[in-house]
Amino acid sequence: MTRLASVASDDTLQGPASDASILAPLQLAFWMLCKEAVVFSQAFLSISAARRLLLGRLSAVVFVAIIAQGVLPSTSLAGKAFDVEVVTGRELLAYLDHPDWRFRLDAISESAHRKLIQAADKLVVLAGHDDNSRVRKAALKALGAVGSSWWLPTAERVAEDDPEAANRKEALLVIENKGAERSSAMLGRILLNDSDAGVRRKAALILRNTGWPGAEDALAQVVTQDGDPDVRQPALEALIPLARDERRSLLHRVMLDDPDKKVRLRVVQGIAKAPVAVDREPLVAALGDPYSHAARHAARALVALGDRSVAPILRAKALEVRDRKVAAEFNEAAAKLGG
Repeated sequence: MTRLASVASDDTLQGPASDASILAPLQLAFWMLCKEAVVFSQAFLSISAARRLLLGRLSAVVFVAIIAQGVLPSTSLAGKAFDVEVVTGRELLAYLDHPDWRFRLDAISESAHRKLIQAADKLVVLAGHDDNSRVRKAALKALGAVGSSWWLPTAERVAEDDPEAANRKEALLVIENKGAERSSAMLGRILLNDSDAGVRRKAALILRNTGWPGAEDALAQVVTQDGDPDVRQPALEALIPLARDERRSLLHRVMLDDPDKKVRLRVVQGIAKAPVAVDREPLVAALGDPYSHAARHAARALVALGDRSVAPILRAKALEVRDRKVAAEFNEAAAKLGG
């Protein structure tokens, strides 16, 4: 550019003034372009170095912005299989059948966001049968978001049939919040058949927290046969308020014979909330439990039963035990019963 400026300072680029009229059009255009280049060079060189640097950077930013406008995706497309801001509801319904699971997943998410109830039928199918576990899980959740009446029935099926334990647990959360007594039979099947202890425990917790009847046989079987104490414990707690007749006898056997002292204590505590006449003799036997907490709660359960005839028994037991707290508990219970 310096060379061009110096050349321009002489009149060599002015062109032959007398003969300009006979120059060819292309040659004339060339001379005009050279003159414009010289003018720009002189203007650019006249500004300071700092301004030239700033101008260069601004030009680079503008250039990159122009390129990015045509190359980069919009923010609504970033990380998505398609642009959710321009897609129509009909297109979303079509994407739910797309062979690429990422399209199906994004279509499910956007259908839930739009509360697209028209997608409910397809969501039911996806939740129960899609090959991708993420798609199945998202479809079940979306059924709730769109307000479908098929949410609970689909969750019940998923809780039993989905191959992924995480998805079965997710379905159990739906049942816990939206289910009713009709769900208890299904929960009983899960208790007996599910291979995942976490899923079985969740089913037992739901039955315990809701008090739904209908799964007593399954609960009794779990109490006596399930090898996981974290499953047995809530199953036992669910069974206690529901146990009648032969199941009450099962509770008594567990209370007196289970090797786990905490299980024995839990049964005594459960019976103490609502004891019945058939509990009298087993509770008297439980006064001899080597676990002091279980023995003391047995005395409290007898007080709750209100049978005054056990007062002398409590007084006698108080003389036999070595634990001072247990002895005091027995004597206090006898006093409450008037003995």
